[in-house]
Amino acid sequence: MVIVNQVGNMVLVNAQTENVFGYSREELFGNPVEMLLPMRLRGGHAAFRTNYLVSPQVRPMGSGLALLGRRKDGSEFPVEVSLAPMRSVEGLLISSTIRDVTERKQSEEDRERLISDLQCALSQVKVLSGLLPICASCKKIRDEQGDWTSVEAYIKDRSNADFTHGICPQCAHRLYPEVYKK
Repeated sequence: MVIVNQVGNMVLVNAQTENVFGYSREELFGNPVEMLLPMRLRGGHAAFRTNYLVSPQVRPMGSGLALLGRRKDGSEFPVEVSLAPMRSVEGLLISSTIRDVTERKQSEEDRERLISDLQCALSQVKVLSGLLPICASCKKIRDEQGDWTSVEAYIKDRSNADFTHGICPQCAHRLYPEVYKK
């Protein structure tokens, strides 16, 4: 929670502001709220503040924009800011609730990356469905043109699968009994 006067100087901050930004109350009190912004954004902020004072109302700040805060150590982090006007004996004050949304932004990025990865994986999936006529003797499959082809060729033509060949234990015993004598 940061409360500023009409000229943008901080007149009240809570302990959480000290924790999040790394400044003491004494360092913040009386200074422009812009000290909590990255250097490159400070110049334009005064105009936004002045514009807000024309019609002060409860609202989120920078709706739809990626807002950033700056800690005392110079590190930047994503924030959400809600503004609310307050009348006092000193005149109009602006109460701002500032939230560090680093974890939420990271979760959103992780979710978007996961969705993208899943979409990529799904785009590579090829599905065989329906009834596949297969020869009971030689195990060839009849394709859409009525031609008979090996299972391997049929699947390879309709997927990204490659085959390696081995021999199952039952066939190995049947075909090579001398190797598997007890």
